[in-house]
Amino acid sequence: MRYSFVILLAAFAAIPVQSQQYPVRPVRMIVPFAPGGAVDVVARIAAVGMTDTLGQQVVVDNRAGGGGVIGTDITVQARGDGYTLLLHSAAIASEPALRAKLPYDAMKDLAPVTLVGVTPNLLVAHPLFAAKSARDLIALAKEKPGIITYGTGGVGSSSHLAVELFGILSGTRFNHIPFKGAGPAVTAVVAGELNFTIAPMPAAISHTRAGRLRALGVSGLKRSPAAADIPTIAETGLPGYEFVAWFGLLAPASTPPKLVERIASQVQAAVNAPDTRGKMESQGFEPETNSPAEFRAHILKETEKWRKVITQAGIKAS
Repeated sequence: MRYSFVILLAAFAAIPVQSQQYPVRPVRMIVPFAPGGAVDVVARIAAVGMTDTLGQQVVVDNRAGGGGVIGTDITVQARGDGYTLLLHSAAIASEPALRAKLPYDAMKDLAPVTLVGVTPNLLVAHPLFAAKSARDLIALAKEKPGIITYGTGGVGSSSHLAVELFGILSGTRFNHIPFKGAGPAVTAVVAGELNFTIAPMPAAISHTRAGRLRALGVSGLKRSPAAADIPTIAETGLPGYEFVAWFGLLAPASTPPKLVERIASQVQAAVNAPDTRGKMESQGFEPETNSPAEFRAHILKETEKWRKVITQAGIKAS
């Protein structure tokens, strides 16, 4: 009887220890956009690396709709146990200024975990378009304000904000043609239906290499390792211009801080592993991680930056 009682006590004592183990089952990574886009590509590369470091499968779950709002809201309402995570983009910082009402407050209802990667965009034009640099594009736009056409992934998308920032800094205006994604916008420029776009590197680089598009500049402050021969927009006509798309992991706000830190360290190990880095770089992404506190500060800074741009440009998402 005494032996059985000791075993029972040992079993109860083990419960808290076992409950602290993470993870003990597959982890769901919600991507609030459709498959095939830049966020989805980053998520799937990261998920493979995280599966190795976590020792449990990380399953990508695409929940597109509402410009990322639907998938984000699903994450907000999930249990904060580390088994539901969100891989989002810089769009999470522009949403508050674009939309009058959101079903959540990202900085209150989500816990930033870590940045995962960044990628500059490419300013690309149809090969027959007269501009061969950012300087040329600015000059043409000043000759014909509001006439030169450009495509984007939709109102308030990263490509739209990138061009609006370009216009604000250069004092130019263009004719905006929105699409339902960056891919269709790039295709329209390739077909000669539009003059130019500023598109995510993964969506445009193959077309520039094949000669179907002319690269006018990289949107980061430094040249991209994936396209070292292409100068920056700042170099070729618009000093100070910078637009870098970024991608990061978040969890429900109820997730315990220690668990957030633990997940962050495991994600950082996964992203910085040689195999994962190689896969990301081959797609035009630059792996980059930070602490939960640093990621939170980054989002807040980006939110204020885009609030100013969106307000000045008068952009409102439908």
